Amino acid sequence: TTNISYTLTTAQTAFCMGQTRRLIFVWKNDGAGGANPPASIDNISLISRNAGTFVSIATGNWTVPSTWDINTAPTAGDSVVITAGHTVTIDVASQTIAKATVNGTLTYATAPTSLTVAGNLTVGATGAIDAFNGTTGKTLIVSGNLTNNGTIDLSKTSSVLSLTGANAQTVGGTGAFASSTIAGLTFNNSNAVPTINWNFNNINVSGTLNFTKGWV
Repeated sequence: TTNISYTLTTAQTAFCMGQTRRLIFVWKNDGAGGANPPASIDNISLISRNAGTFVSIATGNWTVPSTWDINTAPTAGDSVVITAGHTVTIDVASQTIAKATVNGTLTYATAPTSLTVAGNLTVGATGAIDAFNGTTGKTLIVSGNLTNNGTIDLSKTSSVLSLTGANAQTVGGTGAFASSTIAGLTFNNSNAVPTINWNFNNINVSGTLNFTKGWV
């Protein structure tokens, strides 16, 4: 007996939302891989849920259900809270989340390249974001306000902070950027009046400063 679980992507969920769709399950047994036992598809259950807030209950990878209080991994429409004392590691290539509050540590595994926060990102006083793996920098994309009351490390070569909001954005807080340095910084605010309120002083951009769109 094999139990198989499949989670719809954000695009697939949007395609199904408010619609009646037909699911077709197919079992192929053509002997290409050798003699196969008889099989059947049964005990099918479909579960849907509204977007929620996921709170870490242990140190672990982002996609591991036991990392989170709901015992499933958050999807792009969800919000997350990383509890103080926990380290959550992004372990998929390009992770997206609606909102994030980091009171513990958020870090990147080797393969992932970016984290996109579609709304507000808050780093608490006990929180840290390490936008790198070893000496390889990673990308942090924020479309809402960025409140840093802890520490964000974007100092490694090729680390990038990209501000891509559709409304005015504020970057502020009582915390710090590691070494007072951001390796790469991109302003790309698409608001009618593309405003970014930057409230940190004496930040060094050691690599590329890219003004795609925005008033700072």
